Amino acid sequence: MTETQVALKPEEVQQPIRVHQPERELIRLCRRAVAHIDEKQIVRELKSGMMQMALDGTLADIEYPPPHPERYARGLCYADPWNRFSIIAMTWNIGQRTPLHDHAGVWCVEVVVDGDMQVVNYELMEEDSAGCCRFEQRETILAPAASSGALLPPFEHHIFSNTGPAPSHTLHVYGGPMSRCDIFEPIDSQHWRRLHRALRYDN
Repeated sequence: MTETQVALKPEEVQQPIRVHQPERELIRLCRRAVAHIDEKQIVRELKSGMMQMALDGTLADIEYPPPHPERYARGLCYADPWNRFSIIAMTWNIGQRTPLHDHAGVWCVEVVVDGDMQVVNYELMEEDSAGCCRFEQRETILAPAASSGALLPPFEHHIFSNTGPAPSHTLHVYGGPMSRCDIFEPIDSQHWRRLHRALRYDN
């Protein structure tokens, strides 16, 4: 599902509480990447740069939200004033996972900073007027620290989970504001019901 992006109101454009050197380096990387027109080139440059920053330990020094006992935690690192990208830091306790979800029609690059994550990708095959969707499961990817992946609509549906023995931290760059998405509630093994969800920050 592709949605038209709406510019944030001034009061909704949130900046980091504290901008440290690692955030500055990541923001510079994002600004260079989004200068390209081709989204494939944007995500390719971000994947490479973010993976290198994870390998050299730069991303470990970014401020992550404290773990939440009931769900994974989301923290806003930076929202570009021109809505070209946003940077979200996430903290995952053991066993925490997302539901099957989309990315509101925007590209996304994700990197595992520490811990072990699992990505299960799905392809949306059809949807009726009532929001009943048929999905087919695609690859399952085990993602250790410093691994990176990207999603480009319409291939933007997955389940992300912490399958490791310890809490995990991940960093996500989206091609615009990420204040909402759609999640999909299972009906049977192939059919899911689309539900709208507002997203919130824990910092």
